[in-house]
Amino acid sequence: MKCLRFYSIVILIILITLNSMCLARPADGCDRNQGLYLHEFLNGTIRCCKWVECLPGSEVIACQKPYTADHCQPCILPLVQPDKTNSELVVPCYRMPLCPEFSKRDETGQCQCDLDSGYYGELYYDCTYIKCPEGQQLTKWGYCTSKNVDQFPVKTTPGVKLDQRPNDTNDTFKPDSNKGNKDDPVEGIKNYITKISVNSFGSSATNDHSPEILPIPNNTNEAYSYITSFYYGMFGASVPLIASILVLGYFLYLWWKHKMKHANILELSQTSKGNEIFSALKDMWKPFPEGNLPLQLGFPGKSEFHKLPNIEPTPFASLPVKLEVGQSIGIIHMGNVPWGTGFVVGGYHIMTCFHTIYLMLGIKGNSEMNIEREITQLIHNVAISFHFNDAGSKNFSRFTFERCVPYFDVNLDVIVLKIDRSCIYNQILPMPLTKFCDFYPFDQFDFFGHPHGKEKQVDQYCRIKLVNASKIAEMEIQVKHFLIQKGFSPQHFYPPFHGMEDNNFYNFTTVFVEGGSGSPGIIYAAVSDLNSHSYAVGTMLCGGYPKFKPKDINHDDLDPEVKVQYGPKMYSVFKSMAQKNPALLRQVFQDIPLDWNEE
Repeated sequence: MKCLRFYSIVILIILITLNSMCLARPADGCDRNQGLYLHEFLNGTIRCCKWVECLPGSEVIACQKPYTADHCQPCILPLVQPDKTNSELVVPCYRMPLCPEFSKRDETGQCQCDLDSGYYGELYYDCTYIKCPEGQQLTKWGYCTSKNVDQFPVKTTPGVKLDQRPNDTNDTFKPDSNKGNKDDPVEGIKNYITKISVNSFGSSATNDHSPEILPIPNNTNEAYSYITSFYYGMFGASVPLIASILVLGYFLYLWWKHKMKHANILELSQTSKGNEIFSALKDMWKPFPEGNLPLQLGFPGKSEFHKLPNIEPTPFASLPVKLEVGQSIGIIHMGNVPWGTGFVVGGYHIMTCFHTIYLMLGIKGNSEMNIEREITQLIHNVAISFHFNDAGSKNFSRFTFERCVPYFDVNLDVIVLKIDRSCIYNQILPMPLTKFCDFYPFDQFDFFGHPHGKEKQVDQYCRIKLVNASKIAEMEIQVKHFLIQKGFSPQHFYPPFHGMEDNNFYNFTTVFVEGGSGSPGIIYAAVSDLNSHSYAVGTMLCGGYPKFKPKDINHDDLDPEVKVQYGPKMYSVFKSMAQKNPALLRQVFQDIPLDWNEE
């Protein structure tokens, strides 16, 4: 007890000392109460400057002398600055990118979907086309309204709950109830709305809206400054004190709980009833059944691995085989931010999803030539890292890419990048996955990847899901009723299962989510002309259905039967690469079924 009390007093003294140091000097060395902000220059110079706000068309230039005000400088054409900027949020002038053909610039100079031409969407490069009836116009939320009416009362049909969309002050949210069957709004909407996707690979992303930054006055009278400084000091001193008291109380609680538990155990063990309880607990402590052991691949860090089901896999792949496969899968990142998964293929190449690289680098181009040029310029900022075990020791290897794009296919959502061999020195590049195959109905296969940017995981016993037109129509009805229950109208969304019947893709189910894009689907079987002890790649996880844009729709609330993931067939990638880069084809697809070459 005396030791615990001594350590608590030491912790309290340390927290009070740190608090005094923080109050004596702000975190950035500049007094925010006086409207001063810190500027750090490339040569290492640090300078405190007074806050200013610049209007659109100009940028903030740091002060030349300490404790003087920043100033605004007009942008030099062709550079632009469509937004306000200030000393705290310094955004320099930049060159405005070209807008795609289905987008145009708004009054601020930003690219937006062209509503006048029938395109809408949150992202200017991912617009959806809607054909409105004659005499009506398209709104930014994707529904048609009269050209002569700006605002109108909400009209609803029985059983439909309509809510106004957030941040929408110009248009009132309503479906057109004058068309179709009034008793079934879903069918009524379906009669005259035609949606065509502009984006071929259907990646979903959201825009981040920064909160509005209120200006800080440059001139503050002395009395106000003293008052605010006093309150800031009192608040800053009280927070560490309260925190230290809570920490001290928590330690005392743990000590008391441990002592009481120990006393209760001693008291219980001395009784006959206690001996019976301990004997029962000892009998219950048995190893898990073999079928329920969690599959841990031996990668560093704490992971949430999926448990093996109580079924005999057909064919069965042992843990060493899965470990061997897992070594070739890595996490793609830019800086310390993970974006997706990739795997090693032949010729020092990495295969992953095209949309991962497209979104990570913020590519603006819409033609293959422009896309390839932009990726070539920016790909040196991207890296892939591998975490695996080698002879019982943990290894970490990080590789960057050469400034080239050997192959990509937007329609298949596949890209192949070449590893910079100059960075391989003193690093271990995992063995490539060189065998590829077809999947057949009800085949079982595994996905290896980094969902949510976490440690490597495996989703076992995934299955190909067969779909047809009637099955898709049935799932669309379930999704439409789900949207209506959530207060949305189905006509406002991208067709949720568009592209599901594309023969170039497999449909399947997996628990992998964001960050799992690029995970290879591995099968262990004597498929085609492969040996029985081999494993092969049949697909790659790229996305899922249904496709929703709004943030406030949670896919977890959907019926699992309507949630389907998809990925390209490796045979389709093989045919595409044969046309675009035959030399690369021989390096990547080293071991394939015989019928691939015959076709």
